[in-house]
Amino acid sequence: LQPFENVKDKTDIHGHSMPLVALGTFILFFGFLGFNGGSVLTLEGTENAVTMSLAVMNTVLAASGGGLAAVF
Repeated sequence: LQPFENVKDKTDIHGHSMPLVALGTFILFFGFLGFNGGSVLTLEGTENAVTMSLAVMNTVLAASGGGLAAVF
């Protein structure tokens, strides 16, 4: 199934809005930060704070690695 095979002028397919792509990426990233950091549920004691900071750090590093992989 190739839906655009019979289209003679393939320039009629409009592109996406890059500002909206960037906005959606940032919204998704902050959602991941809140979800992964909030999965600890409490910050009673240093063990929970270390677990939360590790989850947030892993989220930031994973997003950074994914962004670098997409660019290069």
